[in-house]
Amino acid sequence: MADIVRIKGNIGKMIAQNAPESDIDAYVASEGVSLDQLKAPAAPAPGMLEDAAKSVGAGLANATAGTLGGAGDLRSLLSAGTDVVGEKLGASPEGVQSFKNMLTRAAGLTGPTAVFANAPTSRQIKDSAPDPIVSPDYQPQTVAGGYLKTGAEFLPGAALGGPRGVLPKLLTNVAAPAIASETAGLATQGTGAEPYARVAGALLGGAGASRLMQPKVPSTIPSAEDLLKSGSSKFEAVKGSDAVIRPASVEQMAKDIKTELLNQGKHPLSEGQAGVFNALDRLEAMGAAPGGVTPKDMEVIRKNLVDLKTNPASGPTAKMATDAFMTKYSNFGQNDLLNGNNPFPILKDAVGDWAAGKRSNAVTGKVDLAALNAGTAGSGANEDNALRQAIKQLARPINNTNVPAAKRLGFNDQEVDAVKRAAMGTPVGNAMRWLGKAAPTGAVSGAMSSGAGGMAAGPVGAIALPAVGYIAKKIGDLSTKKAVEALDNLVRSRSPLAAQVAAQLIATPVVKKLNPASQGILSALIAADPVLSNQAGSSVSQPSAY
Repeated sequence: MADIVRIKGNIGKMIAQNAPESDIDAYVASEGVSLDQLKAPAAPAPGMLEDAAKSVGAGLANATAGTLGGAGDLRSLLSAGTDVVGEKLGASPEGVQSFKNMLTRAAGLTGPTAVFANAPTSRQIKDSAPDPIVSPDYQPQTVAGGYLKTGAEFLPGAALGGPRGVLPKLLTNVAAPAIASETAGLATQGTGAEPYARVAGALLGGAGASRLMQPKVPSTIPSAEDLLKSGSSKFEAVKGSDAVIRPASVEQMAKDIKTELLNQGKHPLSEGQAGVFNALDRLEAMGAAPGGVTPKDMEVIRKNLVDLKTNPASGPTAKMATDAFMTKYSNFGQNDLLNGNNPFPILKDAVGDWAAGKRSNAVTGKVDLAALNAGTAGSGANEDNALRQAIKQLARPINNTNVPAAKRLGFNDQEVDAVKRAAMGTPVGNAMRWLGKAAPTGAVSGAMSSGAGGMAAGPVGAIALPAVGYIAKKIGDLSTKKAVEALDNLVRSRSPLAAQVAAQLIATPVVKKLNPASQGILSALIAADPVLSNQAGSSVSQPSAY
């Protein structure tokens, strides 16, 4: 039965807004009510307890229909979205139907063996059900009734959330999103923003509650700034050490680097490359002199090579020489010392921390570039595509080779794969991106609201359909951002400082409460470091000299 109170209220709003009489007549006709029904005296408003009971009953009815009709709603949603996109692209009806069949087959929603091939939608379930004691379309008459109905609609969420207890599930999956959604709906009631506000409120309410329920665990992965500071301080510690390096080791190091450069086609007589070979000649001469070589002497050569990297002519050769210099220098050992304390383990950690910080900056630099490109193009809403295009620059091969640019920056194979995943997207992210293509204009939302069989049961059907394209787009955006965030975490986790922090945390009480998977991640960070792998379970202090 039509909700006369609601219809009269809407008519009153239209009259107050000076709506044309034709619009009012069209609205009344769309609700399927007669003039006699509107003129009939209004039924007395229900009391608070009666309203509460009816609101809960209506919410539970919507939740049941929404749950049982989920498969049918998905099928109708996919069909309506495909129709809209096909119309926008000017595709033929046959082409649209062919594409629709392909999608539904891929989703397992059609075909002779599909379980849900003919599953009803939530609207169909509501319409075919016998007359209920309380109509699912009942409109609460009190504020409390509105909250109770919305909470009842979210009740199936209590079955989600993994192994958590019942009370945490009720808080994060039912109470928090329901309260936030209803509050947002009341604040925007009667406006075009109401459906979006309800969806946003539900998402933010649930996310906020989940965050509050999570244990506060210190991060095991240092920031890029911390890594660069750690690397710099460790370099300074090595430079100030009392170590004296054997001349023969330094001499052989210089010869090996020059041989590697010559094998790569570099030559001291080539344009711009003489300075690099001159620096290596000085390094070899240090080794030929008696008395040994100090870390300060080595630092002079390193800075000379680094300065040559800024010259366009000598830059590539200087970079190759610098990388070889640092690799060989940090791999010196106790046998390469004449006297003094061994600084080479510290030097290797310095190289690792500094390199990880630089790789992280390369990733976040692409994120900043994407934000700039998105903000200065069109409406500024195409964040996902801008981020993918920026990250793709790291995966692009160099100079018609099969070597990605990230390899030249020091990314390993696992990190390069993560770069490619972020640029190409996940299946879920790509599906959401496709669904949200037409969201900014509202085309998908409008067609789905009218063409998806009137799917309106539970919070998904009642408030998400007008915003489904927008939400899908945001999910696609979030999927790409999460992939880039995972890449950055992976890059920074491959650092000695990250392993040291993980070793400190592994024995703390709060970490022991983590699930086995999280503890396994910490253990893997420690196992990746040959020194710390023997110290897991004992406290590892940060070197005071850094």
